[in-house]
Amino acid sequence: MRELCRGHLATKTLMPKLLQNGESTVSPLPSPQERRLTVIDLKYDDCNVPGEWQDDCNFCNLPPNSTCNPPRAGERPLCKKEDDGSSSKTRTRYARMGDALKKQSHPILYAMCNGGKAGIQNWGESVAHSWRSTDDIQSKTWPLQTQ
Repeated sequence: MRELCRGHLATKTLMPKLLQNGESTVSPLPSPQERRLTVIDLKYDDCNVPGEWQDDCNFCNLPPNSTCNPPRAGERPLCKKEDDGSSSKTRTRYARMGDALKKQSHPILYAMCNGGKAGIQNWGESVAHSWRSTDDIQSKTWPLQTQ
């Protein structure tokens, strides 16, 4: 499995092409060995994102009838409740990668990993094969997973 974000692959090679040009072939992927595989799994993390491609507000990712904490000093404001993330910069970034992957001559299983931010539960299905709906599971967040 290739993971975009760790190291130079995403930050210095692929991400700038996708974000600046809006279209890209996924030229650094796959390696010659991976081309022989039936399916390639690509996990695209939401880290090392250039400032101009970060969302203008933070999405509240809590169950209904819960309340998000107000932003701390220096944090972006919370998004409006009616904002479903479908026009977010996060969705645009992930969609551009998905479009580039669809143009490949072989199947690629596309997994988005952004910790459930930017309303991904509202648009994830239209962009990738799988996505994370929460941040990392920890002992303090486990009760949210079992509701």
